[in-house]
Amino acid sequence: MSEIDLTLLSKKEVFGPGGLDIFRKHSAKAYLTDFGYVTGAENTHYYTEDETVSEMDDRPLRITADYWLRSSNPYGYPHFVYLNGSIDSIYGGLLTKGIRPIIQNPTCFDEWMSNLTPEELQKGEFIYGTYPQWLVPTEKAWLLERNFNRGLLDKTRKTYTINGYKKELFYPLSINEYSFEEEKYVRVVCEHYSPYNFLCDSNYQMIDRNIAWIKVSPVYWMIDFPSKTLVSKRVLLGGIPFYKTSKKEFASSEIKTFLDRYMSADLFDQARYSKDGILSQNETLKKLIYRKKL
Repeated sequence: MSEIDLTLLSKKEVFGPGGLDIFRKHSAKAYLTDFGYVTGAENTHYYTEDETVSEMDDRPLRITADYWLRSSNPYGYPHFVYLNGSIDSIYGGLLTKGIRPIIQNPTCFDEWMSNLTPEELQKGEFIYGTYPQWLVPTEKAWLLERNFNRGLLDKTRKTYTINGYKKELFYPLSINEYSFEEEKYVRVVCEHYSPYNFLCDSNYQMIDRNIAWIKVSPVYWMIDFPSKTLVSKRVLLGGIPFYKTSKKEFASSEIKTFLDRYMSADLFDQARYSKDGILSQNETLKKLIYRKKL
């Protein structure tokens, strides 16, 4: 199977005539994961009760968030879906908008759908890939932190990439995945965004208000059959600017680079860099390899 390309929704796909069928059935609002919150996605600060949250989700919080779209307004500012489900556009250097990825690969789509049961097809959800999503219960967090400080946690071979900067820039910061009692977790130090007002019940609190232990969980996708598109049910990550210092189309934007180079690998365990991504760092080597048709 070919590598999975991630992209973002467009204004037309969400709001326009001939858009995705799922948005005629569901609101454009998207719920936020705990990981999305602690990495900076702007959110409602209150719970909503107007849509069904899958009972299979590890931690079904009902907090909606802003998320980027791949389209832009006539002035070059990218669109985003506001936390109430409406559309707007804004300066692309902000770190407060989240990422709600989609997959548009008809070949993979047909293969995946052929393996689903009639009940799964009827439900209209597909589970694929893993990603940090939910805070662990407070007692488990303290246990993980104690074992981490004692050097007793085993690192897996995986890392996840978040933004290491806090102002209109992107610097890739890798955080390790740890294995404990047959589950996977990441540790996030929330020094940049200080989410002191994180809304969760008393059984799910961060340690000292700035250390979050997040469980790695399966990712749920909404199935749009007519367009053969999978749309993440959740806003998975925050803190990534659309562009850094100048207006850019999606195809040449920093957020597109992030999706291709980092998030696809993190979600689906793909190779971290494509051949072109590696070779672009050395144009001489690139010309030599292509000349030899490697």
